[in-house]
Amino acid sequence: MLLALLTAGALLSGDTLPFADAATEAVVRRAMARHAASDEGLHDYQARFRYRLSFGLGRRRWAEVPNVAAEEQEGTVHWSTPNDLRVEILGRRSAARSANLRLSSNFDRPWFVPRALRDSLRVFGNEIPPRAAIHPLSAGGPEWYRYRLTDSVQVRSPEGRPIKLLAVEVLPRRQGPSLVAGRLWLEAEQGDLVRLSFRFVGTELWLDPDDDADADDRWASKLVSRVLTLDADLEYALQDERHWLPYRQVVAGRVELPWFGELVVPFEARTTFLDYEVNTGRAVVFRLPPPEDSLPPDSARMARQARRDSLRADGKRRRDSGGELPEDQLARDDRGRWEDGRYELHRAPGDSLAAYGAWGDSLVVSDDRVDDREVRAIQSDLERLAVDLPPALTGRPRAGLTWLRPAELLRYNRVQGLAPGVGYQLQLPGDRFTTLRAEGRFGFGDQRVTGGLTLVREAPGARWTLAGWRELRSNDPFARAHALGNSLNAMFAAHDDADYHLGHGVRLTREGSVGTGVELTTTLLLEHEQSVRRDAGSPVNDVLGGSGDFPVNPPVREGTFGGAALRLDGGMYRTRWQLGGDVLGNDAHTTGRVYGMLSRQLLAWRASPVLQLRAGVTTAAPLPQQAFRLGGSGSVRGFDYGTRGGQAFWAAQLDVPLKRGVFRPVLFLDAGQAGQARGLFETRVLAGGGLGLALLGDLLRVDLSHPISRGGDGLRVDLTARGLF
Repeated sequence: MLLALLTAGALLSGDTLPFADAATEAVVRRAMARHAASDEGLHDYQARFRYRLSFGLGRRRWAEVPNVAAEEQEGTVHWSTPNDLRVEILGRRSAARSANLRLSSNFDRPWFVPRALRDSLRVFGNEIPPRAAIHPLSAGGPEWYRYRLTDSVQVRSPEGRPIKLLAVEVLPRRQGPSLVAGRLWLEAEQGDLVRLSFRFVGTELWLDPDDDADADDRWASKLVSRVLTLDADLEYALQDERHWLPYRQVVAGRVELPWFGELVVPFEARTTFLDYEVNTGRAVVFRLPPPEDSLPPDSARMARQARRDSLRADGKRRRDSGGELPEDQLARDDRGRWEDGRYELHRAPGDSLAAYGAWGDSLVVSDDRVDDREVRAIQSDLERLAVDLPPALTGRPRAGLTWLRPAELLRYNRVQGLAPGVGYQLQLPGDRFTTLRAEGRFGFGDQRVTGGLTLVREAPGARWTLAGWRELRSNDPFARAHALGNSLNAMFAAHDDADYHLGHGVRLTREGSVGTGVELTTTLLLEHEQSVRRDAGSPVNDVLGGSGDFPVNPPVREGTFGGAALRLDGGMYRTRWQLGGDVLGNDAHTTGRVYGMLSRQLLAWRASPVLQLRAGVTTAAPLPQQAFRLGGSGSVRGFDYGTRGGQAFWAAQLDVPLKRGVFRPVLFLDAGQAGQARGLFETRVLAGGGLGLALLGDLLRVDLSHPISRGGDGLRVDLTARGLF
């Protein structure tokens, strides 16, 4: 199969030779020879290991996202020649920021690399990706990769002996089904592999080689490559001044879901090996009978497929049950054959795992800060290596329509009515981290064309955005004017939770992390703002029995304004908060304001009540477009958006789910006040409440609300999609 692969693929432009120079070739050839040879002096080893799995939920690709759950397992590993392995899992513990989350890893084969890597690369028990990648030090590596000697460093062994390490950059020189892009660290004298950091890339990375892929399979594979980034960092340590044995193996990555407002799910699986005993003379002793001899190719293929089906079924049962299954508390033994040997895994019963007392520390959900910085540095390095690779290898198109964000395709509001849009983005040839995006939109209600140009640099660290626009905008910091949920609510219920003006302007924004889970957004803008009137209704709402009429869109103070804003956003799953301040003005009038939001899941269990608080205050006599609004689905349900407004406001919303499930009924109660800052709490309180039905959390929600205090219009229906940010 390798010979067949060697004949496929076209050389990438400019990469006609595998080695950058003669020095690089000498280093890599020596390492390839060392890779092909076995360490004849190593007969066996025993060690202790710790495995840690964690994941988080956040927004923005390079944000420092906090973990929401973590799990650790500890045990022993015993390896002996020719390639026999026995793993004992002795302890397990887990923690999460919510009772909704449970992590429980189960293995039926080794998930780590116990010795040197073979000629192919996979992770997570040799399961991912479905198509193994070609090792850069395999015999066929130079046919697929280009190598470049980039750095050297001198370290000292535990006994003080100087060791020179050489860094070799490895990039694909042609397109292929499953490859890597990364960096090798090699011991200069013997060519031993000391560290290998890489990212999986390839044209068929997520296609099962045992299946006949059709067009749908290939489309799905490309989609996975687009949303999933998978990196690995395999590090070895010198034992007994002679043997390079596993020290730390990290598989990290992120899932990016642009459909859900840039939702990012970073994850990390880390295995660390400690307390080595080398060449003790004790061979692995297996407790289980040997597995059956190797199966014929067809039977082996069926067995692999059956195993994958079983894992998928197990995963579904685990998700449905909240993360744990009854069999997780039982002892477990697994066995199998692999190249040149056998393996056996034994997991102690659940009560023994929980009673394990040799941890030496306490479990925390957050990752160690030093370890986290190192992983982020590796991922940043791999991103810089991979960013110039062809889209067919990385899954990221360099140009195309921006169809992944539903809110950009369809908007509906009381000024424009139906306002479909189209966007096109292009990576700049000189800087692949920078994207130019153009967007155009036509409002059928106001017969107005709007749009803009946006230049975004999304590199490791901060995101910079320079935007120019002619756009319908809202200055309310809490309004979700262009979110898909607001468009759906306007289209079906004739409720629009934003006031609008027509803006012509330019804005420079920087978004960056100032700590784990804390994002700082800094903005400078210059904009001409002018009033727009309500030009649309909701025919759908009219057909459904409503009036189809929106409230009037209020005027703004027109003129050209300069502005600046700072906003901090943070959260740890159960808690989200926001604190911001801005100023907008010209030579005639200037308004400053500060505002904040706190959302808290009150209890740790699933279907917990949620309390959300919002408040803000401006300087005296604010610009109309800078005043705070009260009413609507984001503050006091049962009232139209903007029923009250003024210099200051506060609003509180309490949601109480009545049950768990895909469809979840929710009781809610809201209250708030708005007016002049002096005497705010003497004004009449707006209060409303009702019953909602939430689908998949708040992915889609229907609320029936009614005013409790005077001033509302009776029963109100709102359709929102809070999960679509």
